[in-house]
Amino acid sequence: MGSVAAAVAATVAMWDEGSDDEMSDGALYVWGADEHGSDLEDDPPEDDDAVPPPPPAAAGPGPKSVQERVRDMWDQYMLDHKIKNAATDPSSRHFAPWAPVGVVLGLRVREPFQGKAGMKQRIRPERLNTDSVTELECFEKMFTSEMQDRVIERTNAKVDLIKQGAYPRPARAKVWPPKWTEKWEPLTKQRLMLFIAVHVARAVTGVHETYVWESGKLTSTPGISRILPRDSYTMIKSALGFQADQEAGGFQQLPKIGELMDLFRSRCETRYQPGMWLSLDEMMVRFTGTTKYKFTREHKPISEGLKLFALCCPTTGYCYTFRLEKRDGTSIESTVLALAERVRGMRHVIVMDNLFTSVRTFKALLNFHTYAVGTARVGRGLPKAFEVAKSDKKKSALQAAGIPDKGDFVYAQTIDPDMPLTAILWHDSGPALFLSSFHDGETGAVLRREAGKSGRTQVQAPKAASDYNAYMCGCDTADQKRAQGSVMAKTYKWYIALFHWLLDQCVTNACVLWACENRGFQEDGSLDQPRTRRFRLALAEQLVVKAGLDLHMLVNDPQVSTYRVRASTGSDMVAYEQTLAKLKPERLLDNDHYVDCHNLWKEHCVLRAKDPTHKMPRKWNCVLCWALTGKQFTTEFCCTRCNVTLHPGGCFKQYHLPEPNLQLTYAAGMLMNANKARQNGAAAGQE
Repeated sequence: MGSVAAAVAATVAMWDEGSDDEMSDGALYVWGADEHGSDLEDDPPEDDDAVPPPPPAAAGPGPKSVQERVRDMWDQYMLDHKIKNAATDPSSRHFAPWAPVGVVLGLRVREPFQGKAGMKQRIRPERLNTDSVTELECFEKMFTSEMQDRVIERTNAKVDLIKQGAYPRPARAKVWPPKWTEKWEPLTKQRLMLFIAVHVARAVTGVHETYVWESGKLTSTPGISRILPRDSYTMIKSALGFQADQEAGGFQQLPKIGELMDLFRSRCETRYQPGMWLSLDEMMVRFTGTTKYKFTREHKPISEGLKLFALCCPTTGYCYTFRLEKRDGTSIESTVLALAERVRGMRHVIVMDNLFTSVRTFKALLNFHTYAVGTARVGRGLPKAFEVAKSDKKKSALQAAGIPDKGDFVYAQTIDPDMPLTAILWHDSGPALFLSSFHDGETGAVLRREAGKSGRTQVQAPKAASDYNAYMCGCDTADQKRAQGSVMAKTYKWYIALFHWLLDQCVTNACVLWACENRGFQEDGSLDQPRTRRFRLALAEQLVVKAGLDLHMLVNDPQVSTYRVRASTGSDMVAYEQTLAKLKPERLLDNDHYVDCHNLWKEHCVLRAKDPTHKMPRKWNCVLCWALTGKQFTTEFCCTRCNVTLHPGGCFKQYHLPEPNLQLTYAAGMLMNANKARQNGAAAGQE
């Protein structure tokens, strides 16, 4: 490929043939038209004393427009170098013929964005406007039943291999198989939900997992410790498995957890559509163990851990897609193109920093119908004069480049009509380089602090720089939301650290889905999202209820333990066999049972929303509590499968068991509290 100097010389020679008025500095127009929309060659300067020009000859062709001359120049350049198609010739990928600085080729035409920010699929399309989507429903759209079943299946299979001695022994293990395998109970969906609930609730309180089950100390958390015993939590954490060792498919052929990461990435891409702008940056997952995937970066908030590259929505912090840096020799350009392939054809604008920016990468992104903008480094194919000024970093170099004052900038455009790129040199606190396939030489503004002035003032800047500052924050926003109540815990296994990141990202993305469903976007395009702590706390409570535990008894009665209920059958209890005879046998037919508000209660809620004077009906009695005690214990919840009213905690769980433990029902707890109150009153009377 010939040198850039030959192309620049050809460009200058062709422009020297035209008039000086046609290429005045700073003239912005659209390919051969002035600011009024007419061709510049057809509008001579006005002069009252000038003699009208003679009419043009009929036979001769008219003067060529700027667009035609640029096209002829490019065709001649390609002919000189014997290149038929620069878009497919590998030798042309490293080269961008730049027009001289100050020569304005015109505003390039940009194709509009082909999508709309918001939900791709509604969570419950049939729901009423007065019904709100719960935090658990949004979480289950990220951490789906397929992912849960995979974790349960692989974990139980892993424990079976350990018991059989077929699983490789870790180097740090003193006893193998470990003793906890003798007490192992097969992992179920209920226990997995409780395990995740402990993680989320512990992260909300900020208590380290070591102190959760320590009683009698200020750091203890009785409510969380009753969700799951310490031994069960420790066993599940040690036994977690996501993929067999011989499997290496799915997400980047990643062992141990590749299939699960692939399922999660597909959910991220199918549930939510980000806006036109996307930010590309790296995410660090804290990990201090030993693995070939670990990176060490000094003077960073996370100095060592796993590195992920992600595309995130800058307005919401939603993580749309991601890739793990595996240290397998994959270039940065290949990583960028692999991520951009997931949004191909949508006309997104990807904002990135100088690690990813190059002329070669931006040219490939244009073939994906994707635009990009970002800061640039020296040696990435930008004009030589810009790179010299960037490397020099002296005021004399900026003055020589024509930008002596802060806020000034110059730019150059490529003469390739199929590769419209713009390189910008901006005088900020120092020289700053930008490369964009979406911007031209438009002027914008940024906020900067100046010496001797309070607050921040507006400083002139190229539009590319102002958009970069506004939309580069997507991955940082996602990291900030993920850090507010992260479930990350110390581990020696790199794939467990990646699983903790996956759980955090599920919660963060679910928060965006909840806000889209229940609140929607504001007029300015922003999304009114709930506080992260409040969302995580509500999610933990709903996970506990779904697992069949009574949240009221779990929190309010300090003497009640989920697995050690001390209630005894008293005179208020009826016979066990008589109680079971009153229950419907259909309760044991299927496992497809869900707790929800009673349909009639929903209808009255709608009427109450329309008419505040509407009288709400009394709640319905829990059928299990009624069969157990013959007393009325009202509730507004029901089983959607059996169509019977039940308390959402222990009553719902025990009702669907062949041999229910009636001591775990809501009525048993209330009667136990009443007996305690009577005993305390009697003891006080004796004193």
